[in-house]
Amino acid sequence: MTSHELMEFHKRPRQEGAQFITQLLNPTPIHEGLSDVALHEAEHAVAALETGTGVGELSIVPDIEQGSGGHVLMDAFNPVAAAAPDAHGRGGTGHDLMQIKNAGYNVNAMRARAREVLSNKKHVVHALASAAERNGILSRSTINDIHHRARNPVFKITNKLTGESRITHEPVK
Repeated sequence: MTSHELMEFHKRPRQEGAQFITQLLNPTPIHEGLSDVALHEAEHAVAALETGTGVGELSIVPDIEQGSGGHVLMDAFNPVAAAAPDAHGRGGTGHDLMQIKNAGYNVNAMRARAREVLSNKKHVVHALASAAERNGILSRSTINDIHHRARNPVFKITNKLTGESRITHEPVK
């Protein structure tokens, strides 16, 4: 189930007379009206994790000295993660693009790869951005937990007629 399908699944009302009751057991809270800074930093983090680079911290606390609205501390430079916000039309990417160029990578190729990596990860990006909006700074363990739960939803499906339940990663559609 893609991120978009999962978000739509949670929005739809339960149907009367349905044979099954579906319950999400490990929700990741998603908030409306997320800031560009939170989405920008979450896109860096998700792209890094999805391409094998660890993330030690995500912050949306402005750094006046550095002139940034937030930052993501990665275990190593990742040009795909650096290009992710720009690939999605976000502002504040000048420094990111300069790093990609200075490291000898093709910016357009990194943008294309970032779009591909994040193509069905909107739910994951929004889950991290929502947590950043609530907390300001996220640690490695929090980032990894949110990333895992958003990518691996767990559902309890109960048959209303028999009362029998099962745990699955796919809801009854």
